[in-house]
Amino acid sequence: MPPALELAAVVATMVAAIAVTYAVTRAHGMRQLADARVALAAEMSATKQDNQWLRHELERQQQSLGATQALLDKAEVNLREAFQSLAAEALHTNRGAFLDLAKTAFEGLTKQSTVQMDARQRWCNPCPTR
Repeated sequence: MPPALELAAVVATMVAAIAVTYAVTRAHGMRQLADARVALAAEMSATKQDNQWLRHELERQQQSLGATQALLDKAEVNLREAFQSLAAEALHTNRGAFLDLAKTAFEGLTKQSTVQMDARQRWCNPCPTR
């Protein structure tokens, strides 16, 4: 076989090997790309489901928060009313106790003043002698 023909056969074999390698590599790359697309599609679907669940959960939490806030507002009003009632009752009780204490103290002072006044009047106006 002439050397030019041999060279042509080698070149043709190399071109064929390169073409086969390219085709196999491309097919393998396309298969990997298709697998990656399938995996990404599955991941995207799962992410969409997670996103939908999170939206529903957020709505539920917001509704719960609204109900909790209403409950807290009502409890605050009830506590304020109860505290005002207790404060008014305590003020009334303390005022009554203070007035009773003042009355008792003034009664004692009044009796003491009356006794002192009687003693002074007797001293200033001695009894007539017989």
